[in-house]
Amino acid sequence: MGEIRSRRPRLLTLAALASAALAIGACGSDSEDSDTGAQAGSSTTATQTADTPKGPAIKIGTICSCSGAQAASLGIADDGIKAWAKAVNASGGINGHPVELIAEEDAGDPAKGLQAAKKLIEEDKVVAIVSDYSTVDGAWAEYVESKNVAVIGGLSIETPFISNPTFFAAGASNVIEYVGFAKVLSGLGKKNLRILYCAEAPICALAPKLGEAAAASVGADIKISGQKISSTAPDYTAQCIAAKNAKVEALIVGANSTVVPRVVDSCSKQGFKPTVVAIAASSSPAWAENAGFEGAVVVGPHPLHTDDSVPGIKEFQEGFDAYKPDGREAEDYNSNAMAAWTAGKLFEAAATNAKVGPDSTPADVKKGLYALKGETLDGLTAPLTYTEGQPFLVPCWFTDRIEGGKYVPANDSKPECADEAALTKIGGFLKQLG
Repeated sequence: MGEIRSRRPRLLTLAALASAALAIGACGSDSEDSDTGAQAGSSTTATQTADTPKGPAIKIGTICSCSGAQAASLGIADDGIKAWAKAVNASGGINGHPVELIAEEDAGDPAKGLQAAKKLIEEDKVVAIVSDYSTVDGAWAEYVESKNVAVIGGLSIETPFISNPTFFAAGASNVIEYVGFAKVLSGLGKKNLRILYCAEAPICALAPKLGEAAAASVGADIKISGQKISSTAPDYTAQCIAAKNAKVEALIVGANSTVVPRVVDSCSKQGFKPTVVAIAASSSPAWAENAGFEGAVVVGPHPLHTDDSVPGIKEFQEGFDAYKPDGREAEDYNSNAMAAWTAGKLFEAAATNAKVGPDSTPADVKKGLYALKGETLDGLTAPLTYTEGQPFLVPCWFTDRIEGGKYVPANDSKPECADEAALTKIGGFLKQLG
């Protein structure tokens, strides 16, 4: 893994491009936090249950862009990390101490994100920021690094998770998810992929180049083309006809989870049903009910969150249900709930290793993280091993399919990983992109 880590800075721009092209898939409608009523810039705490150990607490923070434009997809992450905090306290806390989770909301505003990070570190004295679901963490990444505070798990498509050594990713970035797309489509014999990229940001037009880089990195014989779309268009008939005439076999839609079905429906009306490809963070349970998604491929940083044959997932489901009954039946429920829970479990593992308590420091938490070797958190993630002072790119992904009207795990919910050769090649394409 040494060579992989040494190439992290070269992957930075590629990751930023991938995030710009596909992170829009996480966007949705405005919504207030249904559990806490938290608004932008506000904070809440999740601490006590009947069985919570008494005494001083281990303080941790979390930052989320859970309101405003991101609410439909990211809001559920707040519930996921709070469910973990409740569950860990109900089971005796960590090292015999309760956990106090202080939740901050930045609404996707860089200034509020930085303000939230400063509050957590300087006023609340947290030992770590756990479950980073801020879409503007680039605005406060250097600050938390200067304070030596670990940021543990969360929205791994964000650039700091592969560029900043104080960010500890628990799952794959968009760069690796693109590699996953290429490998899966190659295995399915799909050789003609079209990427419909967002019209809202000029940088999105580089998404097809990302696809080409990923395909070349694994030697996949895939023709990749791109076409611009607007998320506010009344329909996508023209784009569907153009793709059909070009004999496109697979389609990536770089838009939010409510736009993708509109594209699929427009294409179905034209008798055009390509294999839909998506990232897990922007997918929706409702997709499985749409016949146009049959055979869809979903690539993500964690295994399918409904596969309770995985011990870590079963524990998550039980903990989430106890905290939020019927929450898994909600329209906005998605994989981000489990990803946030996974961040909590990663902190728990590190804190247990380092015997973290109320008087511990952020440096103690980092020691616990560096002590982890091949940690999978009972199957919640690919093996994790961190090296002090070096950013860490998780080189593995998980694949799901939509079959028979439901999501099903591929590869027995085991990760697939890019090898050294693939990572070297994709780093070379980064240089070409500048």
